[in-house]
Amino acid sequence: MNSWWIRLLSVGICLSLGCAEGLAPPVTTGTVEVRENLVFLFGTTQGCNEGVLQQCEPPLTLTIPTVKVQLQPFALDRNEVTNDQYRYCVAMGACTPPIWTSLTPTIPKYYGNPQYANHPVVWVSQAQAKEYCSFVDKRLPTEVEWERVAAGGYQTEMEKRVYSSMTFAQNISSCVGKSVAMFYCGVFDPAPVGASVDDFVIENGEMIYDMAGNVSEWTDTEYVERVTCKEALGDPDCDCWNCSSSNPECFDDCLSCPECHPADPSEPSPCYTMCSAVYGDIGLPICYPYEQEAALNQNSGPWPWSSGVGYAVVRGGNYGTYSTGTCIVRSTHRQNRPVGPLGISSNVGFRCAKTLDD
Repeated sequence: MNSWWIRLLSVGICLSLGCAEGLAPPVTTGTVEVRENLVFLFGTTQGCNEGVLQQCEPPLTLTIPTVKVQLQPFALDRNEVTNDQYRYCVAMGACTPPIWTSLTPTIPKYYGNPQYANHPVVWVSQAQAKEYCSFVDKRLPTEVEWERVAAGGYQTEMEKRVYSSMTFAQNISSCVGKSVAMFYCGVFDPAPVGASVDDFVIENGEMIYDMAGNVSEWTDTEYVERVTCKEALGDPDCDCWNCSSSNPECFDDCLSCPECHPADPSEPSPCYTMCSAVYGDIGLPICYPYEQEAALNQNSGPWPWSSGVGYAVVRGGNYGTYSTGTCIVRSTHRQNRPVGPLGISSNVGFRCAKTLDD
């Protein structure tokens, strides 16, 4: 008996036994298809402290240089998963409840409160997010898919949206006073999903909401700090980050790994290229060759690379983002949280995605 029939049978049994506690099935979030501009520029060479705001943390997890990557067609939920949607999954026995039902001292009852039924669910781990997405026959997006939508399908860094909204794509200070669920912008609590008229991007002629604010979002990608070239760099003293301004020749050498640069510059790079500015053997990155499947379906089977740390990439800003933390709102910024219970947060939720046929 295949998994589809098992799921259908379990749903029927659960309904007959009243497991859903009288809840009507909520509408599943619609998806927006992404079928164009699937070869795009992933990452950034700009540190957050070089941006519009100067109060941000040092740039520790950059892609140096940016690399073109290619994706299969996929679809991304237009909204984050809501309390009501997640609560139904719990009632059906396919999900486990959030660890807390409160949100802030001013919102002591959040999850399960009808007033916040259409607000994003929080206090869930990456594993719980995966369970829900599986329940609705979807999956978590990879960080590459998430960035493709947030930053746009562009092939030059100049064209990419710096911030994950079309209304303040290049300057986050433009969000102040607008309907963006972010402390810095003037909204202090999460908002109903899809309610903002200012926090959206347009893909395939349709709006995708709340990628800049509301809640930060789990992806299905394991966080690996440095992923670059197969061979160690020739100069053991070469620091890819610190020598970039004082010694351009050294900087060029740091980026010259041939495995990461295809002969045809219009083709995607075969590697992700990332550098660490502080940890370990500075400027001597290690390589994991870019494989298309790794960027498409990391939720099935073991991750194609493993740091052994157990952290996943989280993307996007949230309602608690202050002026000193606006780096996380950048479309290219890579947060990380433990994949287990220690990674659960009051400002991290998720949305789902699905792979499309060519």
